[in-house]
Amino acid sequence: MKRFTFSLEAVLKQRAARLEAAQRALGAHQQAYAALLAAIEDDEAALRVDDAPQVGALFDPRQAALRGRHRAALRAALDQKRADLKAAQAALEAAQATVTRAYADLKVMERLKEKARVAWAHEALVAEQKEADEQSQLRRG
Repeated sequence: MKRFTFSLEAVLKQRAARLEAAQRALGAHQQAYAALLAAIEDDEAALRVDDAPQVGALFDPRQAALRGRHRAALRAALDQKRADLKAAQAALEAAQATVTRAYADLKVMERLKEKARVAWAHEALVAEQKEADEQSQLRRG
């Protein structure tokens, strides 16, 4: 009896490779998203720090202006990071959709392979039964 071969094995392997590539891309997007979240949290924490002069300390207008510019720069950077986070979230969702599609495509091919294997096994049983019937007829007749 001949071995089972799936005629679309190359397509199955290609779809499995596509799924692996999509999963790697998704992981990279997840890492970028997490890094942006961490950076935003750090900037928000820096903005929450009260670096105003202590009560009773002398007021230095140059220091106050410098603090104001620093806080404005932090807010601008935070706004940019939030915009980048929205873009990263969209890219992450697109990568997740790609993984979902690749997984579905792979499952279709796996189901086709299993159906082909069942059909091959059935044909093998039919052929075996036919051979047994012929052997039986030759003995009798």
